[in-house]
Amino acid sequence: PDPDRTPGLQIRALSDLQFGIAVQGDALKTVPPGTAEDPANASFRVRGRRFTNYAIVLPTAPIFLVTGAQGPLERIRVDQWISFPSEGANGYLGANREQLVLVGATRDTILSNQVVGAYTGTFVVPVVYP
Repeated sequence: PDPDRTPGLQIRALSDLQFGIAVQGDALKTVPPGTAEDPANASFRVRGRRFTNYAIVLPTAPIFLVTGAQGPLERIRVDQWISFPSEGANGYLGANREQLVLVGATRDTILSNQVVGAYTGTFVVPVVYP
């Protein structure tokens, strides 16, 4: 089959967004997307038709990192999503038919009475041909 006739885009997560270790009372923390993979940013590989633009869609609402029973003191808000390339029709697949997309976000302040634990969450980054 002709590789230029790939009907859709594929996106695959390579690494997770990591806010690191935090303690009760820590200030909010922003992980920038950066321009290369690092231990904190999330990274994705996008594949599709060569020499084609595509759009990156970031979450429009916050997500919550949760632990335990997910009560009010077992949730941490994450929002202010940013990507490289920038959100919108800014992705471009070159001759190799792929591009690395990096994502960062801001984690809210850790409450002084926040439950101690390992917090996890998920978010979705759709990519579409415009």
